[in-house]
Amino acid sequence: MTRKVLSMILAIAMVISMLAGITLTASAAETVTLTFGGGSGTNQDTWSFPDTASGVSAVFAKGTHTSTAPRLDSNCIRLYGTATMSNTMTISAAEGCTITSIAFTMNGSYTMASVTADSGEISSNTWTGSANSVVFTTTAQTRIEGATITYEGTGCAHSSTTEATTAATCTEAGSITVTCNDCGAVVSTTVIDALGHSYADGVCSVCGEAEPATLSYTKADLANITSTQK
Repeated sequence: MTRKVLSMILAIAMVISMLAGITLTASAAETVTLTFGGGSGTNQDTWSFPDTASGVSAVFAKGTHTSTAPRLDSNCIRLYGTATMSNTMTISAAEGCTITSIAFTMNGSYTMASVTADSGEISSNTWTGSANSVVFTTTAQTRIEGATITYEGTGCAHSSTTEATTAATCTEAGSITVTCNDCGAVVSTTVIDALGHSYADGVCSVCGEAEPATLSYTKADLANITSTQK
């Protein structure tokens, strides 16, 4: 009887040890650094920075700001806000993962002092907390060069994706959005520039819009206009 009990205790201990090892492996912290730059000073309603290997992403949006969208410069992204309207920044991990820390690299003398988060705390340009996704808003202009995200969990590998295209028009930009079929995360978004009109015989050959009328004047016309104004 004693030997059987000891054997059972040893077996249980081995199982616990194995489970503990699995748990530790699954919850090991990982870090991903995203860099925000590569632009030419363009304001756009949405900017997306995905890391496809980890499933971590940062999305900047116009939010509630009625006039100014985020601006992407060569070395940073600019967020704008006031007391009543603001751009947003959403940093997300893959489904099943938990973000515990986000350390921001700021541009110049800008800080995260004017930025708030929907969970956790911000201190010394670093967010800490526990969330799969964190939404930040700003009440003043701030400029961010990048962020190092620490998260736990294995998440989704995004091995199966679907690409959806919204065609550009003459006056509106389009987009190509890649979405993971397994977890639903947006893996990447690529903006397609507006096509611009292509006029032929006074009509746009793409959308059918009439070409704006142009006025031409001779030197005599201009002379008459000048003399009339005197």
